[in-house]
Amino acid sequence: MLDGDLPPLVTRLLAAARLFALEKPGGGVRPIAIGDVLRRWVTRALCMQHKLDFEEEFRPPQFAVGTSAGGEKLFRAAQTYIQTQDAVGQDADGRPITRTLLSLDCRNAFNEIGRQHIIDELAVKHLAMVAFFWQFYGIAALLWYTMEDGRVETIHSRQGVQQGDAAGPFLFCLAFQPALRRLQEQFPAALVGGFMDDGLRGMDERDVPSFLTAADAEFRAINLVLRLDKCHAWSPHWRSAADLPTATISRGVRASTEGIILLSAPIGTPAFIERTVNKVVAKHQRLLDAVVAFAVDILGARSAGSEPAPSLLWVPSLSLLVPPSCPLLVALSGRPCT
Repeated sequence: MLDGDLPPLVTRLLAAARLFALEKPGGGVRPIAIGDVLRRWVTRALCMQHKLDFEEEFRPPQFAVGTSAGGEKLFRAAQTYIQTQDAVGQDADGRPITRTLLSLDCRNAFNEIGRQHIIDELAVKHLAMVAFFWQFYGIAALLWYTMEDGRVETIHSRQGVQQGDAAGPFLFCLAFQPALRRLQEQFPAALVGGFMDDGLRGMDERDVPSFLTAADAEFRAINLVLRLDKCHAWSPHWRSAADLPTATISRGVRASTEGIILLSAPIGTPAFIERTVNKVVAKHQRLLDAVVAFAVDILGARSAGSEPAPSLLWVPSLSLLVPPSCPLLVALSGRPCT
């Protein structure tokens, strides 16, 4: 399989997948393709073997592949970028620099990115992997979706990467990385980072319009379309609607005077952070209560016996449900940026 010399019939079967539609929190669905278990095993083993190579290749500015706690590191970078505003001073013309955070969003990015760009990057950087991945992405793979009435519809996958493929993040980032690097070269003073298709940009507010134009061109070159209506911007200097830069909001970007959400975690005013976290807690309150009740039962049972009680931190808290590196917990922790 790794050599890409399987019989065509076997290749077509391994390239096929069952398709599931997961509802997105903000509306719409996310198609998840679950392929054959043998293909998933081999693909995962290949990615694990090259994990360290991926980390060296993608950082910076991509934090999603090969980087441990990449989400936390990207979130910390954004926090530090804003917190060091006072040390920046003025630009070359003597004007004060207004640091701004910008999040970008592309339409259906995983399913739209050009496969030819993926193969081209593989041929340059990982030639030995081309034959393996070409088996699954060099053909129109069959995706089977079961309708509510039991009918099975077949969809031909000809573009993008399959969400559900263990190598999906790697392949997507491989084609996306050159665009991020070129943007960093065009805007050397900007903070350019990404977590797969979730982009973080930090720059002077006067650079935002030109950056949007450059990003749109770079993304279109790899078959991605920038959704300006789903892009967000925030600066701590924007205290009222009158402070919002016309050049930014006229492009359709949602500029805020309160804060911005990065990787599902808030950065902004204390009120904005508190309100955002309270919404998350309220949404999962029943689960939180159940977890706390379970923990209390376990502690009570073990304290009555001879076994030591388990170590539980922040009871009750979100840390029971998510790992400590989650950006949401980073926003809550108040730990200094490192």
